[in-house]
Amino acid sequence: MLVQGGVTRRVKQMETAEFVRFVAQRAPASHYFVVDPPPGISMASAMEWRIVLAGASALAEVGAALWQAYETFVRGEGSAGELLVQVKNRKKAFDQFVVGREIGDEKALLHRLTESARLLAPKGGEESVEEELAETEDSGYWARVV
Repeated sequence: MLVQGGVTRRVKQMETAEFVRFVAQRAPASHYFVVDPPPGISMASAMEWRIVLAGASALAEVGAALWQAYETFVRGEGSAGELLVQVKNRKKAFDQFVVGREIGDEKALLHRLTESARLLAPKGGEESVEEELAETEDSGYWARVV
């Protein structure tokens, strides 16, 4: 299962890798990437970062870390900073929402992540973390962080 996203409105200058490292330090069990297209490829993408979850148990830790990163890097005093979040499974089914618009607090974020993962989880077991990692790393569009 993947959790990926991007900042839709920036309050201040922020390096995506800095945001991802911040999350990774607080939820170290998962695998972290930033978008990094091959040389000569110019692209605009709403998805700036990707987290390959190290299993369903990592979701709460990642959710709490994402909330802390949102508060630290995105939300400012009286600002309209927002964080696009997408939860996606291997079959490409996904749920997508915006922290700062649809989600207003940490409890709501954790609930939405948990429900999304529950609905998107494969029937009969865990998805293969190794397959998701291999697909992400072999794509040529993602660079590992940390």
